[in-house]
Amino acid sequence: MSALPTVVTVASSVTVRGGAEKVATDTAVLLARAGYDSVLFAGAGEPSEELRNEPNLRLVVADETPGLRKLARMREEAWSRRSRQAMATLLDGLDPQRTVVHVHTFREHVTASALQEVFERELPVVMTVHDYALGCPAVGFYDVRRQRICPLRGGSMACLATNCIDDRYRRKLEIGYRYHLWANKVRLGQRVSALVYLSELSRNVLQSYVEPSVPSFFVPNPVEAVDEGPRSWSPDRPFVFLARLEPAKGPRLLADAAARVGAPVVFVGDGPEAEAVRRMYPAAQITGWAERDEVQRRLRDARALVFPSRWYEGQPLAIQEALALGVPVIVSDACAGREAVVNGETGLWFRSGNPEDLAEKLRTLMDDATAQQMGFAAHRRWWSDPPTPARYVARIGAVYRDVLAG
Repeated sequence: MSALPTVVTVASSVTVRGGAEKVATDTAVLLARAGYDSVLFAGAGEPSEELRNEPNLRLVVADETPGLRKLARMREEAWSRRSRQAMATLLDGLDPQRTVVHVHTFREHVTASALQEVFERELPVVMTVHDYALGCPAVGFYDVRRQRICPLRGGSMACLATNCIDDRYRRKLEIGYRYHLWANKVRLGQRVSALVYLSELSRNVLQSYVEPSVPSFFVPNPVEAVDEGPRSWSPDRPFVFLARLEPAKGPRLLADAAARVGAPVVFVGDGPEAEAVRRMYPAAQITGWAERDEVQRRLRDARALVFPSRWYEGQPLAIQEALALGVPVIVSDACAGREAVVNGETGLWFRSGNPEDLAEKLRTLMDDATAQQMGFAAHRRWWSDPPTPARYVARIGAVYRDVLAG
């Protein structure tokens, strides 16, 4: 029998649709390859061939049924009986003394019902805080309608009375009800064994929603990167925006700032803000969605990555990938991505939502010598302690040992 424990990695879907689910599936695979008894538990989705063929990895998909009638479907979306039963069946076959449940995403398909099953069996639960769901019903503390960080207490009457999402108010109430289930019925913030944070900002924002005695750890998400050495420099490099073109990501802000100084900008992505960006800065290039290799090429050829996000963010992968390539980063001072950037050394911070300040930072890095120097510094600092998959497994394994030891 392996000396390593069983780890049940929990994700809403086994189909990768975002960064958190990718980290969840990567975690399950990395643990399996490292010798853990690794189980990937998901509420729904179709696993990739890679996951199906991964030796030593077990897959459990609760297989949420889309054909339910409307009322039954609403109940399942809030409190899934199928996911809870699937979790119970899985746990029945595991040694409770050697099992850790590691939660990444749970709001859809899995729902808090599966976590209730785990807590009732008194198994240790580690949760990676990819977003702000512990405190915010809409998970981001961002008011989409007013395009600002939300100042309200998550789950309060003022919060529930405010429609902050891009949908009908009825949908906000449904989201509020789900939040009530995991915050007050399951009491996730009080019963979790340990929290894994990706930034100090998220820890600070969420600390009042979590029992003070719950231990917390800083474990960066794994980043697959190859050290290609410092980049050769050429003076015609553009600034690059790499994200969905939506209000919270700040593409209009960058278009405004770039137009002020005539900075060359390439927007890699697409979204509802694309036409507004074209109107504001016709000289900007918008590539639309690109394949992984094309995205990496654009990033490698960038003068700097510009990350003007208007909300808190978690651990933006684009920033990590840019720094690993030796690309400096201009980042909003309101988002967690700033923690990866040494202001004035590996990139620049600008005042969130301020196009004049962003324009000034663009102007600074339009100087070739400055951009090249910061790129060298970014590469050197990132590779001095890179969050490689191997280091991630070692760090998260230490967390598992701690919670199993009580």
